[in-house]
Amino acid sequence: MGSNNPAQNDRPDEQTSVTLTVKSGRGDDPQEFTFPQETTVGDAAQEAADDFGLTGNNPTFVHDGTPLDQQRPLVSYDLDGATVILSTNDGGV
Repeated sequence: MGSNNPAQNDRPDEQTSVTLTVKSGRGDDPQEFTFPQETTVGDAAQEAADDFGLTGNNPTFVHDGTPLDQQRPLVSYDLDGATVILSTNDGGV
């Protein structure tokens, strides 16, 4: 059983990551982030908040005016290539 195992390659184009453009909401240049697709919104938002130097509790992303559930995986929102706004619960949008 080598690398040609059809069970391992039946979806060779399956996406394994989600790439987002993240805006901090405070005038910083947007940054692009790529996360494994199973990363939760909360974990991804925390990483982005750290990179932007934002403090605050429970960061999340806002997409099309709607805050995303921090417990859901990014892939569940079908956001690959989207632009989101980073938000913290203390108003650090």
